[in-house]
Amino acid sequence: MNTQVAREKDGAAASRGTRRWRGLVAVTLATGFLALGGGIGANATGATTASSKPFDLIMIPKNTANPFFSAIAHGMDEAAEALHGGFQYYGTVEPDVPGQVALIRSSTAKAPTVIALSANDPTAPCPAFKAAQADGIKTVTYDADVSASCRTLFIQDASNENIGGEQLGILGKAMNYKGTFAVISAETTAANQNAWIAVIKSLLRTPQYQNMKLVQILYGNDDTTTSYQDAVTLLDEYPSLNGILAITPVGLDAAAKVLETQHKVGTIKLSGLGFPPDDASLLTTGVVPAYVLYNPVLIGYLTYYASYDLAQGVITGKAGQSFTAGKLGKFTIGPEGTILSGNAVIFTRQNVKNYLATYFATSWHDINPS
Repeated sequence: MNTQVAREKDGAAASRGTRRWRGLVAVTLATGFLALGGGIGANATGATTASSKPFDLIMIPKNTANPFFSAIAHGMDEAAEALHGGFQYYGTVEPDVPGQVALIRSSTAKAPTVIALSANDPTAPCPAFKAAQADGIKTVTYDADVSASCRTLFIQDASNENIGGEQLGILGKAMNYKGTFAVISAETTAANQNAWIAVIKSLLRTPQYQNMKLVQILYGNDDTTTSYQDAVTLLDEYPSLNGILAITPVGLDAAAKVLETQHKVGTIKLSGLGFPPDDASLLTTGVVPAYVLYNPVLIGYLTYYASYDLAQGVITGKAGQSFTAGKLGKFTIGPEGTILSGNAVIFTRQNVKNYLATYFATSWHDINPS
C-alpha cells in the first residue's frame, strides 16, 4: 500500500529545544510515494546560510519499508533541530530505481538546499543529480553511493572491508571455518552490498577461509517474500548447506523464519546484517550468534551536518578538509568526498539490549551507549 508518513510531536507548546521524535504514523497517499514533509524546523524560519537562504534538506532512502531508514531520518531530524534547518523525507515503499530518479526530479522542483540519497543503483540517478546541481542544489549520498562524479559527498556507514569482513568473520567462526554457505543480498544493483560481496570473495582466498565455499548468491530485493523464497530455495538446492550470510536485515529475518520453520536452527549457521529493534530476539534465542550493523541515527545526524556545512561553504568536498558535526565532533573528508561515520558494531546476545537505546533514542545523549 502506498503510504505517507507524518512526524508526531510532543505537543503544540513544546519548544524547539525539547521536541522529540516519537515515531512514524502511516496514512494513505495517492501519489505512490512515501513522503514526510514539514519536519522539525521545515516550516519555521530555517537556518541561514551565508547567502541568507533558509537551509532545507530532502532525504530520499532506498525504500521506506526498511526501518533502518526511519532511524536515519531520526538522526537527520535531531540535526535539523540543532541547526534550526528544514528537513523533508520522500521515498518509494519498496526499492524502485526509476522511482528514485523520479523523486530526485520532483525534489529538484521543490528547490531544497541539498538532496541526500541512498541509491538503489550507482549510475541511474546521475543525470537527475546533475540536473539538480545545474539548478544550484547540492547533491549528497549516504549509506549507498553513486558515481563520485555526480555528487559531492558520500557519508559511508563504515568501510566496505570492515562491514564485509565482520559479517564473514561471524559466520566463519560459527561454521568452524569450513563448509558451504550462500549469500542473500538486496538488489543486484545495490552498491554497498555488492562492495561487501567483493570483500567476502577476496577474503575467501585467504588461508583463514580456505575451507569455506560460497555456493550461490541470491538477491531478495529487500523484499520479505522474495528473500523468504530465496532461503527456501537454498535449503532445497543445497541439502548439506552449512551456512547462510544474509547481508541485509530483511534477508536475515526471512532466512531466520525459514530455518525455524524447517527446524534447521543450529544445523545451518546464520549471520549477516541485522536491525536490533526487530532482530534482538534472534540473538537472545540463539537463532543467530551475532550480526553486524552500524549506527543509523549517527549516519543521519552526520549527513545533515555535512550537508549543512557544504551548503555554507565550510567544506567543498575536497579530501583532507575537516568539519565539526555537532556533538559527534570532528570529521575529515577522505578520497572522492567520502566521510566514514565509524566502524560497524557487532551485536551479540550480551550487548544488544544496551544498544537498543540507539534506535529508540528520544534525545541525542542516548545515541552512543557505552
